[in-house]
Amino acid sequence: MGRPAPRPVGGEPIRLELLFRPFAFLESGDELVDRDGRAWKFDAPWCWTPFDGGQPSTPS
Repeated sequence: MGRPAPRPVGGEPIRLELLFRPFAFLESGDELVDRDGRAWKFDAPWCWTPFDGGQPSTPS
Protein backbone atom coordinates (compact mmCIF):
# COMPACT_ATOMS: atom_id res chain seq x y z
CA MET A 1 0.00 0.00 0.00
CA GLY A 2 1.38 3.41 -0.93
CA ARG A 3 2.10 6.26 1.41
CA PRO A 4 -0.01 9.44 1.33
CA ALA A 5 1.54 12.00 -1.02
CA PRO A 6 1.65 15.79 -0.62
CA ARG A 7 -1.74 17.36 -1.18
CA PRO A 8 -2.29 18.90 -4.63
CA VAL A 9 -3.62 22.43 -5.08
CA GLY A 10 -7.26 21.22 -4.90
CA GLY A 11 -6.74 19.96 -1.35
CA GLU A 12 -7.53 16.33 -2.17
CA PRO A 13 -4.83 13.89 -1.11
CA ILE A 14 -3.41 11.54 -3.73
CA ARG A 15 -1.96 8.10 -3.14
CA LEU A 16 1.05 6.69 -4.97
CA GLU A 17 1.86 3.02 -5.02
CA LEU A 18 5.16 1.49 -6.10
CA LEU A 19 4.56 -0.95 -8.95
CA PHE A 20 8.18 -1.77 -9.75
CA ARG A 21 11.41 -1.19 -7.93
CA PRO A 22 12.69 2.30 -8.79
CA PHE A 23 14.79 2.55 -11.94
CA ALA A 24 17.05 5.45 -12.84
CA PHE A 25 15.48 5.33 -16.30
CA LEU A 26 13.64 2.99 -18.64
CA GLU A 27 14.22 2.68 -22.36
CA SER A 28 11.68 1.53 -24.92
CA GLY A 29 11.83 -2.25 -25.10
CA ASP A 30 12.91 -2.81 -21.47
CA GLU A 31 11.38 -5.91 -19.89
CA LEU A 32 10.25 -5.96 -16.24
CA VAL A 33 8.28 -8.10 -13.81
CA ASP A 34 5.61 -6.56 -11.56
CA ARG A 35 4.98 -7.40 -7.91
CA ASP A 36 2.60 -10.21 -8.93
CA GLY A 37 5.30 -11.86 -11.06
CA ARG A 38 3.77 -10.85 -14.39
CA ALA A 39 6.20 -9.93 -17.21
CA TRP A 40 5.82 -6.61 -19.04
CA LYS A 41 7.49 -4.73 -21.88
CA PHE A 42 7.96 -0.98 -21.42
CA ASP A 43 7.24 0.81 -24.71
CA ALA A 44 6.84 4.41 -23.51
CA PRO A 45 5.45 6.19 -20.44
CA TRP A 46 1.95 4.86 -19.77
CA CYS A 47 2.42 2.23 -22.52
CA TRP A 48 3.00 -1.27 -21.11
CA THR A 49 2.55 -4.56 -22.98
CA PRO A 50 1.97 -7.78 -21.00
CA PHE A 51 3.79 -10.81 -22.39
CA ASP A 52 0.81 -13.04 -21.59
CA GLY A 53 -1.61 -10.82 -23.55
CA GLY A 54 -4.10 -10.88 -20.67
CA GLN A 55 -5.99 -8.16 -18.85
CA PRO A 56 -5.60 -5.76 -17.20
CA SER A 57 -3.21 -4.00 -19.53
CA THR A 58 -1.44 -2.09 -16.75
CA PRO A 59 1.02 -3.49 -14.22
CA SER A 60 -0.09 -4.29 -10.68
